[in-house]
Amino acid sequence: MGSWPIPFDRIDRRLVTRSVSANWVRSLVATAGVGLGVFSVVMVTGLAEGARREVKARFQALGSHSVVVEPRALAGDESRAAARLHVPRLSVEDAAFLRREVTGVRRVLPEFSVSTEVASVRGRRIARVMGGTSASLRARGLELATGRLATEDDDLTGARVCLLEVRLARELLGTEAPALVRLGTRVFAVIGTFRGRRAPEASVLGELPDLVVPGSSLRGSGELLSRLIVEVDPAMAPSVAARRIERALLDRRRGVANVSVLWPERLLAERRRADRAIWGVLVGSAALCLLVGVAGISNTMLATLAERRREIGIQRALGASARRVFRLVLLEAVALSALGGAIGLAAGLVAVVGARLVGGTALAASPSSIAVALPLILGLGVVAGLYPARRASSVEPAEMLRI
Repeated sequence: MGSWPIPFDRIDRRLVTRSVSANWVRSLVATAGVGLGVFSVVMVTGLAEGARREVKARFQALGSHSVVVEPRALAGDESRAAARLHVPRLSVEDAAFLRREVTGVRRVLPEFSVSTEVASVRGRRIARVMGGTSASLRARGLELATGRLATEDDDLTGARVCLLEVRLARELLGTEAPALVRLGTRVFAVIGTFRGRRAPEASVLGELPDLVVPGSSLRGSGELLSRLIVEVDPAMAPSVAARRIERALLDRRRGVANVSVLWPERLLAERRRADRAIWGVLVGSAALCLLVGVAGISNTMLATLAERRREIGIQRALGASARRVFRLVLLEAVALSALGGAIGLAAGLVAVVGARLVGGTALAASPSSIAVALPLILGLGVVAGLYPARRASSVEPAEMLRI
């Protein structure tokens, strides 16, 4: 080290930078596998984080101690058994049953849905109508745009008031105020509008409505009970309450499971099962790309060493030890891996954020993406550079200088 006029680590950095930038096209090609692999890793972690945040946000909107009961479609033997035993569908009677029979249930809020014609003086169209509560609206990631939400008094009295999705309001009402719409044969006063994303991933509670009315005003008009939102005692874990509710409903239906009981942990598990095929493709492609990336960097390093035999020989002749040559080559491999990884990480984060903003998909950028990607990038560089570095450091200076 004493024979060098400046510290060797500074020379290391210069040599690594020069080697990587001297043939930047070859460097980018060598790192393409690592970049694609890291991109896939970011997408996998984005899916996991997006599902977790979505489920958490929707249940927080409902209330931290809420359980959702939904109808479940039956097929085959289950369907025939349900018909034979006259198993009831999800109904308002189930709400009363849960309040009466299940310990820890504080309140049960039925939600209704129906597809019907909505008409005004400006036109008409078929719309999805939901009968529910303000909590139901928030649970779907929707927010009040103008006016006010329906109150508990509106629900208790069956008031004929409604909220319209902002685009439907513009289509049917324009600037008309006060506004009235007709649902079937009944007239409702429009008290406000709401907005929200239309992507299916924007809600864990099914398709988003076009129009919302108090649940009691829709009851008995050919509607379909779409779910029950069950508020449980805060002292009881939602999972415990959900299992009690599930057992009670199964007993009421003689063991035929034509309803599903959901709480955050179960819903997240179901989302992960549904995404498993996508995850498998991403994980498989990530592993393959990373393997190709390691091979590409190693091959590039070996080709570079063949071109730089004299340079390395001169370094050894001037006093650079085998250990320093080993470190230099290893640093070059890590630099190539870091270049590809940085491109893949940036592209992945941009894709996650862009997909969520443009399409509303269930993806989310998270610190875990960086926490997973950084050690992976460094580790790949070390693995890719070990053999070339060992080979370069094991050759004698005289042999390296031979033309």
